[in-house]
Amino acid sequence: MPVRYRLQKTACRSAVLKTLHNNPDNFLDFLLHTCTEMKKHLLLYTGVPLLLFMVVTAFGLTPKGNTSKLKLRYADDGKGLLWEISGNGLKHPSFLYGTIHIRDKRVFAYDRQVQKAFDACDAYAMELLTDSVNPTDVARWLRMKDTTLEMLLSPADLRELDDTLRARLHTGYAFFNTTQPFFLAAQLSLAGMNEEMPVLLDLYFDEMAKAQEKSRFGIEKFSDQAAVVRSIPLKDQAEDLLKVLRDTTGKAGHRELLTLYMAGDVHGILNMESTEMGSEAFQEQFLWNRNVNMANKIDELIRTQTTFNAIGAAHLGSDRGVIALLRKKGYTLKPVLTPFKSL
Repeated sequence: MPVRYRLQKTACRSAVLKTLHNNPDNFLDFLLHTCTEMKKHLLLYTGVPLLLFMVVTAFGLTPKGNTSKLKLRYADDGKGLLWEISGNGLKHPSFLYGTIHIRDKRVFAYDRQVQKAFDACDAYAMELLTDSVNPTDVARWLRMKDTTLEMLLSPADLRELDDTLRARLHTGYAFFNTTQPFFLAAQLSLAGMNEEMPVLLDLYFDEMAKAQEKSRFGIEKFSDQAAVVRSIPLKDQAEDLLKVLRDTTGKAGHRELLTLYMAGDVHGILNMESTEMGSEAFQEQFLWNRNVNMANKIDELIRTQTTFNAIGAAHLGSDRGVIALLRKKGYTLKPVLTPFKSL
């Protein structure tokens, strides 16, 4: 099916789900609909798992697998979202691309070099291959066992949460009473962001991969991502929810993140998001441990085919980021110059 029809189908499904969301029969139905929606609008920005959101880019004419003959321009400042992976016995380069899990049209206006690299690869890999996720499993994961928001928050905090949810999501806290606070915090963080595109950037690439009949892989498994969130004590999740609730930066914070992203400043993105992640123990589980697993999986994939690997940009930077980890395995990684187009 041509990619334009796939994207139109996705947009129609999104409209239907929004209608269902406004008139759910019960809480479980809402969760199931939300989980299906989450397969497109997976939770947060650049460092959080793809469990959260049209201009169709013309396909290039570069033969798949012929990545060695791409004439790419490289950045000389060490910044960038697209990184060429070569050496360590590879016959042809593969690529690592830092994404941001949103639907703002500006992040889709990437440079033609990104498209050239994507088209030339035999395979596409993203954090979570969402069509392998069972919505019922996600619904079960979203719900707390033997705990409610009423048990975690004070009456005053509940009133504040209720007012905010009604203003931003048009429903009260009772609707989410058994939902993990982590999920609610993610939903509130996304509220107010631009949503011009029907799918997230990662899923846009995935639609193109299907249209080009590439092999498709998940770098992580849903069970692994769910286990990371489950490892966060509910009390800590509730405290983080209150921080998001009382965050006054709002759109200014979104603009700052987007500015860093479009400048290819992966270290700045990491610094901004790690500040918001809370405890060092949480960062260890949610960021650094996942980076190790991602680097190991990418290493496995690129040894057997040229692969365009798309992961949240916060996973790229630092000496514990995926770029550094792949270099430690013996690969050469070079940033490709990929300025964004002005819209």
